[in-house]
Amino acid sequence: MLRVRAIALLALTVSASVLAHPTPPRTAPKARATAHAFAGRWYVDPSRQDGLLSDTLVTRDLDGTLRMAFRLCDGEKLVTYDEAGTWSVADDLYLARTHITRTIDGTPPNGAVYEHAYHIEHISPHRLIYRSAEGGYAFEARRVPAAFTPSPDLCASEDHRGGH
Repeated sequence: MLRVRAIALLALTVSASVLAHPTPPRTAPKARATAHAFAGRWYVDPSRQDGLLSDTLVTRDLDGTLRMAFRLCDGEKLVTYDEAGTWSVADDLYLARTHITRTIDGTPPNGAVYEHAYHIEHISPHRLIYRSAEGGYAFEARRVPAAFTPSPDLCASEDHRGGH
């Protein structure tokens, strides 16, 4: 249980960096086209951050709402958690304000709100690349259809991706 809590803390540190940004600004006319391009369902392919292999399924609606499903591998064990909130874009920044809706170990969420800021590096109809303003991690996402489901074997091939 202690290891799962440590993973939860690491996951929150990686994916939900608390930044000192005010509520995301309203989108400017130039950014509205970018906001429209960001809307939809996106899959952040498996990547390694702070030693953990993870992937994320992100759904951004045009009304500014956001849902994210995170998966992390601890060796062969898959752990998951979900976040929900709001998102916007302003110039070259993608901003998200989220809260945990389901924790890794099943305990009730603590109500904390997290603000994320990312520099947009690439945007096209089928691919996004954005980099965390705080941690510097780059996230590459690809647009996926509504019926898309990530591979259930994320951790099964962990040893082939540089894991333990």
